[in-house]
Amino acid sequence: MGGDELALEITVLSAESLPDPSSCSFSSSFLHLLFPQQQRLRPYAALSISNSDGDGDDDVYRTRIDEEGAHNPTWGDTLLLPVGPAFLGADAAVNLSVLSQSCCRGAGPALLGSCRIPSADVFDGLRPASARRRLSYALRSTPHHHHHRRPCGVVHVAVRALGRCVDQLAPPPLPPPQLGWARVAVGIPVAAGGHEMVSGGSSRDGRFAYEESFLCHSYSV
Repeated sequence: MGGDELALEITVLSAESLPDPSSCSFSSSFLHLLFPQQQRLRPYAALSISNSDGDGDDDVYRTRIDEEGAHNPTWGDTLLLPVGPAFLGADAAVNLSVLSQSCCRGAGPALLGSCRIPSADVFDGLRPASARRRLSYALRSTPHHHHHRRPCGVVHVAVRALGRCVDQLAPPPLPPPQLGWARVAVGIPVAAGGHEMVSGGSSRDGRFAYEESFLCHSYSV
């Protein structure tokens, strides 16, 4: 990456309370009935860029498959996502999906849940964009009927921006509020370990955005 290029360094730390693949789609349910012993959870995360101009990076960046964590996987994989000036727009975000790779030959992965990391969560004007933030997001399903979205666990990430003069960039406008469950969930408070943990979202509009020093848990990053 050149000194003038802008990029996001995203470490996909872990996820918890992931659903079974059989509950995510009809095809997964059918495979689970035929081969129940082969439908164990093999989760990984896939990330892509969605810019404010409607265009996005065709590249998909993914973590390794966690073969042992099942519903509570741990990755700790760091991915470098190049972004352009359009990422500083109001609707720009990183799309993050958690999927499970099927054990059946020829079968595709099952989508377990997804969320968005808005650019405003990184370029928030509260701390330097180059400072590492640990954020947690509620994952939501994406069924055919949007009003039937259901919770699908939580994903934890650490994010920072890289590039020359990155800390002098103006924060992007806030995205429009996400009302109800009609869209991918952003900034939803989630309970973890008996404590209230706050997920990503900018506090400039009263939504929940607390970096590691403000989380109810004490994180070392």
